[in-house]
This record gives sequence, C-alpha cells and structure tokens, in this order.
Amino acid sequence: MWRKYCNRRVQAVSLFRMRPTSAHLRAYEEELEDASWLGKLLRPWVQYAQFTWLGDGGDKALVGR
Repeated sequence: MWRKYCNRRVQAVSLFRMRPTSAHLRAYEEELEDASWLGKLLRPWVQYAQFTWLGDGGDKALVGR
C-alpha cells in the first residue's frame, strides 16, 4: 500500500497545470476525493450516521416517511 502512494505526484501541482475554470476545479476536487483513502473508508459510515440519526439525506435527496 505504501508503494502505491510513494510514486504519486503532489496533487496540488495538478491544480496549476490547467486554467482555473469551474470545470477544471470541479475535476480537481473529484480527483482529490477519489485519491483519499481515509475518505473512502469513513464516508459511508458518516453518510449512514447522517441519514439515520439526523434524518438528513443530503443536498440532492428527499427523505421519505
């Protein structure tokens, strides 16, 4: 697992490789989310807790009764 992350370039550098349009910034943000192993591990549990305990399905969801 360590070797997988050792060979990666610094992600902040890729932010300055293209013109900062909204599409490029959105793609950069998605790249950061996909590369975060901690986010992949914790996000499903946080979403589950948010939905079950707080009754919040998120910005794009309607929680039924």
